[in-house]
Amino acid sequence: MPHAAPPAGLTTSPDRPLGGTVMQIRDVSAWYGPKQVLDRISFDLLDREILAFIGPSGCGKTTMLKCLNRMHEDERGFRISGTIRMGDTDIHDPQLDPPQFRRHFGWVAQKPNPFPMSVYENVAYGARLHGIATSRSDLDAWVETCLRCADLWDE
Repeated sequence: MPHAAPPAGLTTSPDRPLGGTVMQIRDVSAWYGPKQVLDRISFDLLDREILAFIGPSGCGKTTMLKCLNRMHEDERGFRISGTIRMGDTDIHDPQLDPPQFRRHFGWVAQKPNPFPMSVYENVAYGARLHGIATSRSDLDAWVETCLRCADLWDE
């Protein structure tokens, strides 16, 4: 798949040239139950490349993003075929730790997209993952502080 060079005079960083392929997506298809939502999608994602998925509602943009960071795995009836590689690693390798893998991604969703659990558990997730708060009382305090900072705490 050809990629356009940056316009003349435009650099991505004064001290670092463009890099190579970060992810290879090959023949990815996806289904929610019997409904196919992606059909043999293939492309390369290059180092420091800006990539946009554009299309009407329901055409598979969010599904493709979820496939790239394995956020689809908890969705009932979802299945995927094809390969997605990050460097030399197949991202669907059973030995790959999904939360560790997802640290390579940043994603700001149009609508909030919490994990399928309570508000408390969603807020506590990061504190548990990073060892910020481990006891129930520490987690309670952490969650309350976070929700107050976001003006979401209601007693």
